[in-house]
Amino acid sequence: MRVQSLKSGAYEKEQTRFKVYNGHYTVDGVHLTEIEKMKILETKEFEPIEDGKHDGYIVDIDEKAERKGFLYVDFFISCDEKVKDDGELLTLKASYPANLHKKSMLGELVERLGIQLGSAGEEFDIMQLRGKPVTYMTMTQKGKDDKSYANIIRESMKAKVKTKTKD
Repeated sequence: MRVQSLKSGAYEKEQTRFKVYNGHYTVDGVHLTEIEKMKILETKEFEPIEDGKHDGYIVDIDEKAERKGFLYVDFFISCDEKVKDDGELLTLKASYPANLHKKSMLGELVERLGIQLGSAGEEFDIMQLRGKPVTYMTMTQKGKDDKSYANIIRESMKAKVKTKTKD
């Protein structure tokens, strides 16, 4: 959700997380009463993309996304062939449980992206995946709110293979 400050006119981070804490709304843990008032901007309708194979880049990673008491790693992936009205590339999100080992969904993704995981106990910087070219499949599904959403099929995301061009 994008929010705009009434005082400064500056945009806050697009992935701002709103939560309810003791009956009060918070933004990334800060009570709304402790920050300046914000104006909620207009939300645009879903712009469908074709189901199937797409190319893009990992443009951002949120390694501490929390939902329903569980931690996830959220990857924000560009869709190279879809440009929004403002000239920005469409960005989709793929979430993986924040468990990293060779047989976890996140570990399998890391290896599909061409990086071999080390031994148990070693540290791994997930941010090194930012900027990596990827290919993935999407499928449009209806949500609980009866709206359509383009979802990345998590198991389909892998490193984009460079093809040789004929001279």
